[in-house]
Amino acid sequence: MSVALFLFTLMLSLGSAGPDQNHLRISIARIETADSKPSSPEFAVTLENQADSDLVVLLGALVGGKLYPHAINLLLTDQDGHISNLRYRGPVRVGGRIDPYIVGLPSHATYVLRVSLAQFTSPYTGEGRTRPPADGNLDPRLPSGSYAIQATLQEPGGGSLSSDAYGNRLMNLWTGSASSNVLHFVIPR
Repeated sequence: MSVALFLFTLMLSLGSAGPDQNHLRISIARIETADSKPSSPEFAVTLENQADSDLVVLLGALVGGKLYPHAINLLLTDQDGHISNLRYRGPVRVGGRIDPYIVGLPSHATYVLRVSLAQFTSPYTGEGRTRPPADGNLDPRLPSGSYAIQATLQEPGGGSLSSDAYGNRLMNLWTGSASSNVLHFVIPR
C-alpha cells in the first residue's frame, strides 16, 4: 500500500474536520400562552445550523431519563443594570447512568428548547444554589419591571458529565461558544 493511500484511508477513518464556529446560530424568544405566569416567563431557545454540512451539538447530560441542557445559560439583566448568569439546574443526585445529551442538526435544521426561569438558578431563589429549597419552590417570581435576557451556549468542558462524546471522532461535533439576541421583556405589576 502506498503512503498516500494509507494517509487517505487514515483521514477517512478519523471523520470530517470540525465545522466553522460561526455556523451555529442561537436565538431566544418569549413564549406567551393563556396559562403563562407573568412573573415566571418561558422562552424558546432555538439552535440553527446555518452550515451546508451536518453537525452535532453536545447540550449536556441525560441522567435517569431526564435531559439536562447545562451547556445553555441565560444572562438576565434587571432594570438597575445588574446582570445575573443563570445556569441550568443539574440533577440533585445521581444514582445511575449518565449519558451525553446530543442533538444532531442536519444542514439548515433547527432545534428548539422550551425553558422557564424556574429551571435555572436565580438571584431570586438563591444564585449558585446546588439543591432546591426544602419546600420545593423553584419559581423565581421576578419582581415587576423591565428585563433583558440573552441565551449563551458553551460546549461542556472535558471534565463534564458529557465528556464521552469527545472521543467519537466520527461525529462532526460543534465546539466553541455562541450568544443569542438580547430579548427585552416586562413583568407587569
